[in-house]
Parts: sequence; structure tokens; C-alpha cells
Amino acid sequence: MSKKELTMPLKESENYDNNGVYTNAIKFSYLYIAATAVLIIETGGRFLLNKIFTLATPFSTIEKILILRIFQITFIIGITIYCKFDSENLFGFKGQSLKKGFRTGLLLSFYFAIAAIVGAFIVLSITQKNPLLFLRTPLVYNLFSSSNPSSKQFEVAIFMFTGCIVSPFAEELFFRGFVYSSFRKYGVITALIISTSIFLLCHISGSNSINSTLIIPFIGGIIFALSYESSKSLLAPIIIHALGNTAIFTINLLLIW
Repeated sequence: MSKKELTMPLKESENYDNNGVYTNAIKFSYLYIAATAVLIIETGGRFLLNKIFTLATPFSTIEKILILRIFQITFIIGITIYCKFDSENLFGFKGQSLKKGFRTGLLLSFYFAIAAIVGAFIVLSITQKNPLLFLRTPLVYNLFSSSNPSSKQFEVAIFMFTGCIVSPFAEELFFRGFVYSSFRKYGVITALIISTSIFLLCHISGSNSINSTLIIPFIGGIIFALSYESSKSLLAPIIIHALGNTAIFTINLLLIW
């Protein structure tokens, strides 16, 4: 990707049709609708699951997250169908884009794993501390630190299914499929900064660990966006996101064990 391609508006791109309409564009009005719906599902859904449904259906924390993510996926796909978006070009789940997304996702995941291993050795040599401790995730520790995860096999399975499959799919549909695509017409850098910033803000928690709450989502947001840009398929960032979460959550469970 050339320096000019990083900053040029997409009106100069082949993704525009003869009428000057960007075929992959998400109108801001639809982005607002999707963002509002996700916010309502996150806040209102949590309230309903925590308050109204507690007595009848005492869901665990991870089950609540799974339910909310499924609602988010359903709504985003629903608005895509209702608004008649060109989902084949937008999400890249068909044809050559799908194949390229699969290859890009696996290849970048491999490179990212090598970089993480090298970085771990550097951290170990400089700080003389276990580099895996920098990957501590508050959510995992809040769920399982009070008891041995081996005694919660079903909850661990639900957690891994939610965190490693459902959540990456839901987040990539929204953050890259909607947010990144909405701002892509202003150039890659603009879309990258905005989508990564929003992604980062949504992952900040109350933890004192700046490593897990800031650095990892920041690096991840950049990699996810660039993989989507290069492959033109959401499958690439979904694979990287899913494999990354799997590695991080597995490490956290092993640290607790």
C-alpha cells in the first residue's frame, strides 16, 4: 500500500461506481443507528439481565455477555439486510475476498505470534519478570480467580466460546464492518485512527494494568483494521481477533491454575 493510498479519499478508488458512489460505504446515519443499538443492548440488556430476569433466570456473567453479543450480531446483520448493503463487498464473506481474508488472517496471526514470543523474551531479559503476567485480563480473573477453573468446566467452555468466537465476530462486524467502513472514504489513516480509538475506549476497564487495558486493544485495533483493508474481507480480522483472544484467555486460565 503506497503512501498516497493511505491518505487519499476513496473517490479516487476503484471501489466507486460510475456515478461516484462508494460501493463499500456505510452512511453515517446507519452507523449512528447501529452504534445506538449496540449501546442500548449493552446498557439496557445488562440492566434487564441483572434486575428483571435475575429471579427467573439467574444467568452467570459470561452467559449475560454471550446473550448480549448474539443480540448485537443479529441486529447488525438485520440492518445490513434491511438497508440492502452490498454485504459481499462490505464484509467480504464470498469468493476471492473470503479466500484472501482466510489466508491473510492466518498469516498475520502467525507473524503476530512470532512477534509476541520475541517481545516476551525481551521483556523477560529487561525486567526479569514473567512476561505472561503482562497479559493478565481483568475479566478472566474476576470470573475465575475465586475458585479453580477446573471446577467450573461448563462456565470455562462458555467463556471460551463467547470470548474466542462470538465476541470477535460481533466486534469486527461493528468496529471494522461499520465504523471503519464509514470513515474509509476519508482515507485509511483517518478510518484507522477513529475505529481504533473507539475500539480502545470500549475496552478500557477499571484494571490498574495498562498493558491489558490499553496496549493490547490498541495494537489489536490497528492490526484488525489493516488486515481488513488489505484483504477486503472481515474474515481476516475475525481470525486474528479470535486466535489472539484464544491465546490470551488460555494463558490467563493457566496462570490462575
